[in-house]
Amino acid sequence: MQLLSQSRKKNGKTYTYYSLAKSYREGKKSKKEIICYIGSLTPLQARQIRNALKITQTPDTFVATFDDLRFVDHWHYLDVAFLNHLWDAEWDLSMLFPLPDETSKTRKKDIPTMDIAKVLTFYRCLDPGSYLSAVDWFNTTACDLILGIDGTHFNESRIYRGLTVVERQKGKIEQYLYKKLKSSDEESMRIIFYDLSDSYFEGKSCQLASPGRTKSHGFKSKRIVLSLLVNSNGYPFSWDILKDYTTDVKTLTGNADRWKKKFN
Repeated sequence: MQLLSQSRKKNGKTYTYYSLAKSYREGKKSKKEIICYIGSLTPLQARQIRNALKITQTPDTFVATFDDLRFVDHWHYLDVAFLNHLWDAEWDLSMLFPLPDETSKTRKKDIPTMDIAKVLTFYRCLDPGSYLSAVDWFNTTACDLILGIDGTHFNESRIYRGLTVVERQKGKIEQYLYKKLKSSDEESMRIIFYDLSDSYFEGKSCQLASPGRTKSHGFKSKRIVLSLLVNSNGYPFSWDILKDYTTDVKTLTGNADRWKKKFN
């Protein structure tokens, strides 16, 4: 069956009337037989009837509403896709990381370092946590589909191997971010803010740590001090782990001289 419409003009106005019809063949000709006249309908009513008739044409079609659906699993997609767009289209950060054949001649890496850096960056933006939890977070997202990688190879071992490569690119990353921020908004680089934070380790040994007092947890035998340079808009472009840090003015002055030389 199908819904037919017929328009008529009366007193300068156009009226549309609807009827239900079924098709049949008479000889070699296809004809329609009116089953019932419905009269006038709103556009919404006409669309609803046509949708209902379309369902009846297929025996295995069934009707469901959103209330009838139950989602048993889902993956984070839109937020990851948006960050991936920013990474590629706005910042072009993948160019900072070497391809697998440039970092290892004897072992083929299943996931490029640039994708490891991507995933860890997305993780820090969307659900900050330790690198030990990054794999669990990765499995709740559509990162593998968006990046086109085999998610079975994203594991703790691959993360730490990737971080080693990222650390070797530190100077290159800092210079790129500095030039990128300066070219996009030079005014934001006229005033630079210096941020200090600290953390500590509970393990047996850490070459980067030294005894000292932390801001929130008192004295710790394995404290590390992190420094961060940001522009006036809050975008970071340089970071360091300070060994044997003190609040001495000479230490800060020495760092300022080093930064000036580094970014000029």
